[in-house]
Amino acid sequence: MSSLQQIQSFVYAFVVSMVLLMVYAFLNRLFYRFEKSIFRLVIQVLMMSGFGFLTYWGLVMIQGGVVRLYQVVVFIIGYFFYQFFYASGWQIFLEYIMLGLSKVFFPILFLFRKIRAILKIV
Repeated sequence: MSSLQQIQSFVYAFVVSMVLLMVYAFLNRLFYRFEKSIFRLVIQVLMMSGFGFLTYWGLVMIQGGVVRLYQVVVFIIGYFFYQFFYASGWQIFLEYIMLGLSKVFFPILFLFRKIRAILKIV
């Protein structure tokens, strides 16, 4: 394997681990109300399956699908890098996104609550 392929696999493993954690944090924040439901389980299984496929597909494109120990180590380093440097800022950003979504969807939720209240009375 050439040096260029090794550098590409390093960068790919590092970036994929950070993107995986960002998407996972976003989905956890988006579906936090469904803590112990089958819906959240299905979403998480689909997400992890998709990222597993994308990770392996990227490795196939870069180096023929061979997974070496240093790539797993770089993946773990990307995890720690995200946790120590990006997680808190990303969580604050996600809270702003959720606040904006709640303001956008408030009129719709208000309408559904009123309709449900009217139907309960009738």
